[in-house]
Amino acid sequence: VGLWEGVVTRIIAAALVTVALGLLAANAWPSTVRVIDGDTIAIEAVVYRLEGVDAPELLQAEGRAARAALVELIGPERPRCAATGARSYERRVAVCYVRGIDLGAAMVVSGWAFVDPDWRYTTRYLALQSDARGRGVGAWAGKPVMPWVWRRSR
Repeated sequence: VGLWEGVVTRIIAAALVTVALGLLAANAWPSTVRVIDGDTIAIEAVVYRLEGVDAPELLQAEGRAARAALVELIGPERPRCAATGARSYERRVAVCYVRGIDLGAAMVVSGWAFVDPDWRYTTRYLALQSDARGRGVGAWAGKPVMPWVWRRSR
C-alpha cells in the first residue's frame, strides 16, 4: 500500500503540474494588442504598419473613425502579421490577418484606408479602393483629404 500511495501521489502531482503549466503558458504572457491608428497596430512591443495602405491621421476629421474601424475589425483576436522586411518610421511594415482576413484590404474595402502611393507594389488594393469610393463608404462618404496630402500641409 505504501509503495502504491507514493506512485499515485507522484502521478497526481505530475498531472497537476502539467495542468498548471498549461494554464500558465496560456495566460502568463497574454498578448497585448493596441490599435494605434487606422493603419498601425502594436502586438506586445512590436509596432506594425499595414503594408500598402494609409489611413487618415488621428487629427484628421476621419482619423478616429478609421481607428475605430480597425479596432472593430480586429475585435478580441490577436492579428497574425507577416513582416515584409521594410520599415516605415521605425515600424515594421507587414501584412496582418485576423480570421484569415487581410486587415489592409479590409480597411480599404470599408473606405477607412487608402492605397498608399508610396507602396508601388500594392496595386492589389486598387480595385478595392475604386469599389469603396464608388459605394461612398467610410471616408469616401465625404470628400476625404488623403493622409499624405494632409501631412504635407502641416
